[in-house]
Amino acid sequence: MVLLEVLSGPTTEKAFAARKFPFLIGRSPKSDLRLELGGVWPEHARIEFDRSEGFKVAAAPDALLIVNGTQVQRARLRKGDVLEIGAVKLRFEFSPVRQRGLRLRELSCWLLIAVLFVVQASVMYWLAR
Repeated sequence: MVLLEVLSGPTTEKAFAARKFPFLIGRSPKSDLRLELGGVWPEHARIEFDRSEGFKVAAAPDALLIVNGTQVQRARLRKGDVLEIGAVKLRFEFSPVRQRGLRLRELSCWLLIAVLFVVQASVMYWLAR
């Protein structure tokens, strides 16, 4: 999952999760991340995911988008990149990965091994008679 951490503006230190792509940033009610600040267009920028190229950001025509201090119209995003959209700075990050608990699976495997051992010992005992 992608996180957009707000570095400047009224919601500083807040992170927004991008769960579906394309992810639209702007003032519009249709936007996935709605920013009601100066310099932000209704549909200011769009973050897209392409399997071959990764994450890309594209600005709306005539909209100002700055990535890592450079004005761009389109750019490929990497972890830690800073996007400036109007009066807001956002950091592009990935959410931390949480490992699922594996105790039940491990217990199931050990039980299966124990059952196989008992079955094998029983067959060996039966054949030795």
